[in-house]
Order: sequence, then C-alpha cells, then structure tokens
Amino acid sequence: MLPALSQCPSAPRGGVREEVLAARERGVIFDIGHGGGSFGFGTTRAMLDAGFLPDCISSDVHCLSIEGPAFDLLVTMSKFLCLGMELPAVVRRRHRRRRRRSGGRSSAR
Repeated sequence: MLPALSQCPSAPRGGVREEVLAARERGVIFDIGHGGGSFGFGTTRAMLDAGFLPDCISSDVHCLSIEGPAFDLLVTMSKFLCLGMELPAVVRRRHRRRRRRSGGRSSAR
C-alpha cells in the first residue's frame, strides 16, 4: 500500500513546497479528503495553478460536515469542476484511490 496524505498543502505565495513535490516523487498519494475544514478554494486554486492536481478526490463527511461545507462527495467533486478541472479528470481522481491502494484492482462492487 502506498502512503497517502489528505488535505494537500500549498506553500506561501501559491507555489508548491519542494518537500511536497519530493513526496509525490516517492509515491505519496495526495487525497483531498474534504470534511469540515480541510478544503479552501484559495489553496486549491493555487495548487491547481501550479499544476499540482490531487491524486484522489474523496470526502470526509461526518456529523459536523454533512450540513456543510462538505455535504457529500458530489459537492466535493463539483468544487473541482468550478475551479476549472475537466469532468473526466475529476471522475478519474474519484476512482483512482481504490485502484492504487488495492494493487491495481478496483475494490468497488
């Protein structure tokens, strides 16, 4: 199993920190994991503008985020559409996590 980091970080001034890029090179998976406070449009815009797209898009919906700001996975995915990602790229990143973590086989039934 590859290590995963939820809530992708950005560097000051909108760049991507060198240690984050190095982690991706080592195989660390960057998962959005949007819950109650782990998503910011400014941070996400900076990361996307720098060419650093998330490897996975997931939600961390729980009793404190189900009524906002996360609501559900479709709302989380739609935020990336609003930020300019193409629909096929958003859908691929939603399903990539399951395949990569299970050694290439989808765990969806």
